[in-house]
Amino acid sequence: MIEQLVEGTAGMLRPRAFGMWWQRFNHNFGVEKYEELASARMVGVEVWFKQQRAIQTRGLKTKAPDQWRNRRIGAIKSAMARMGRDKADYYPEIATRLKMKKPFASLTDLTKTDLDRVYVLVLRDAGQ
Repeated sequence: MIEQLVEGTAGMLRPRAFGMWWQRFNHNFGVEKYEELASARMVGVEVWFKQQRAIQTRGLKTKAPDQWRNRRIGAIKSAMARMGRDKADYYPEIATRLKMKKPFASLTDLTKTDLDRVYVLVLRDAGQ
């Protein structure tokens, strides 16, 4: 989990990012090594990890917009695959439901705001 958080950290050298994330992990869970963490606390670790990833992704919107856009598009496509939907029939439906001015054929054509709106709608449809 720490590795994934480090990979998503923008504007920081890798060793410094590892130090930062381990310090935050230690602060929240009071352990020096992950082996010391009781298995009963893993649910809390997963919740913490998801929160940190969400905070991190939100910050990428301005710090690393290409990385943010790629993550959003990946999440949308993944959710669509789980629902068994394809872009030919789902994109026009999304455009109608969101009352967009014009339909879209590709997620890369969307503005940041519209991509965010599509992201929220698709994840809601997928039950996440």
